[in-house]
Amino acid sequence: MGDPVVVAGGTGAIGRNLVRSLAESGHRVVILTRGTSREVGGTSVQYRQWDPYSGKVPIDALDGAYAVVNLAGAQIFAPWKAGYEEEVVRSRVLSTKAIVDAMKACKDPPDVLVNASASGYYGADGWDDQPVTEDAPAGSDFWGDLVSRWEAEAMRAADTGRRVVLLRTCPILMADAGPMAVLLPLFRRGLGGYVRPGNQWFPWIHITDEVEAIRFLMEREASKGPYNLSAPGIVRFREFTDLLASKLGGKARIPAPMFILRRRFGRAAEMLPNGKRVVPKRLNEEGFTFRFPGLSEALDDILRST
Repeated sequence: MGDPVVVAGGTGAIGRNLVRSLAESGHRVVILTRGTSREVGGTSVQYRQWDPYSGKVPIDALDGAYAVVNLAGAQIFAPWKAGYEEEVVRSRVLSTKAIVDAMKACKDPPDVLVNASASGYYGADGWDDQPVTEDAPAGSDFWGDLVSRWEAEAMRAADTGRRVVLLRTCPILMADAGPMAVLLPLFRRGLGGYVRPGNQWFPWIHITDEVEAIRFLMEREASKGPYNLSAPGIVRFREFTDLLASKLGGKARIPAPMFILRRRFGRAAEMLPNGKRVVPKRLNEEGFTFRFPGLSEALDDILRST
C-alpha cells in the first residue's frame, strides 16, 4: 500500500475523482468527513470524522502521512441564499486553519499541504487581454480578499518546514458538477447563451487535468507556492458558448440576463462578465502535460459521458 494521503473535501466533485485516482494507484487514502468514521474497500479508503468549524481534526490521521490535500469549501456555483456568502468564506478559511493547526500539532507532519485556492485571487473587477500569471497581484474585491485570506491560512503550514502548494483553480469542466451541470440542461433545451460583453475571457480546466495536476504538484518535491490550474487553450466567453451550442446541434443566440444570474448564483455571477486571461505559466515551466489542452476535445470528452 502506498504512502497515506489525507483528503479533506474528499466527497466533493474534485475530491471523488482525486480519491479514486489515488486509491487506484495504490495509495491509502484517509478522507476527512463530517459524517461517521468508517472504512471502505478494505484498508485502501478510510473515513475519519472532523469538524472544520470547531477545529476538531484527528491529528493521528495526519501524523506521518505523506500529504494532506485540502479541497474543503462550500460550492460556488450553487444558489446563494441568505447567509451563503458567509458560508463560502468560513468553509474555506476555517477548514484550512483547522488543518494547519493540526499539522503544527503533529510529531511528524505531512511532507506537503496541497491546498485548494481559486483564480478568483486575481479579482472579478474587470478584465483586459494581458495574460495573468502567478505573480500577478490579488484583486481588491470580495474574491481577491477571500482567496488572499484562504491562502494566508495555508501558508502558515510552511512554519512546520513542509511544502505548501496553492491550487488557483479556474472553473472545472465536468458533466455532473460546476458550471457544466448548470449549462448543459439549458443548452440542450436551446436556452443557452453567452454573458455580455462576450469577449471577456473564460479560463477553464478539464476535471482529468485538475486531478492530474494536483497529483503532479503533490509528488514533485520542488513544487511549492501558487499555481494557476487552467488549460492552455483559453477562449473568450462567446467562443465557449458558441462551441458548446454547436456540439449540441444548436446556437447560443440569447445573451444571459445578469439579473437572473445574480439571483441564481449571487456573488459567483460577478466572475462571468469579468473573466481574466489566466494562464498556467508555472505548470508549463515545470513540465506538466495536459490531456485536454484545447476546449473542443475537452467538451467532446464531457459530452460522451452524459
